[in-house]
Amino acid sequence: MEYALRFSFKAINNEAEYKAMIAGLMLVKSLGIQRVIVRGDSKLIMDQINGECGVKNKTLAKYHEKAVTMAKGFDQTIFQHVPRAQIEEEDRFVLEEPDDWRTPIARYLTTGQFPGYKLEAKKTQNVSYKFHMYQGELYKKSVEGLLLLYVSAGNISKVLFEVHNGWCGSHIGGRSLTLKITRIGFF
Repeated sequence: MEYALRFSFKAINNEAEYKAMIAGLMLVKSLGIQRVIVRGDSKLIMDQINGECGVKNKTLAKYHEKAVTMAKGFDQTIFQHVPRAQIEEEDRFVLEEPDDWRTPIARYLTTGQFPGYKLEAKKTQNVSYKFHMYQGELYKKSVEGLLLLYVSAGNISKVLFEVHNGWCGSHIGGRSLTLKITRIGFF
């Protein structure tokens, strides 16, 4: 999920970094998220939050205290420094997802509109019971009753990174890895 905030106040960079971090923590908390990775391009701020260096500025100390207090309200919070060049590179990469096999199913589930061709319309109607639209995303209903989010080609590397290096942990065998990916809600 991406979210953009616009602040209309005058502040030094470090204040703005802290305010943005606090706003982000408030947002994810309101969504009920309990495990958070906060990535920022300010090494100073990330080092301060991680306790690797102190906060000398009184104003920043207040923001620091607020951010640390908020971080304690989550089951797990990780603060990572990401170099600005890497963030700028990611910001320039915007993936436009082309229409694929999901498009007619999603259109049918949201608007009731079938594809123009009779054979395609019948096929869409026959498979649509296996799917569900939730917050604009198409999910497949699993046999266990779980809703599984389709992973598009543009997001596969993100899911694999999360499974191998993120919350899910270590490298495992193929079957176990497939089950783990399915358990976290992807197909």
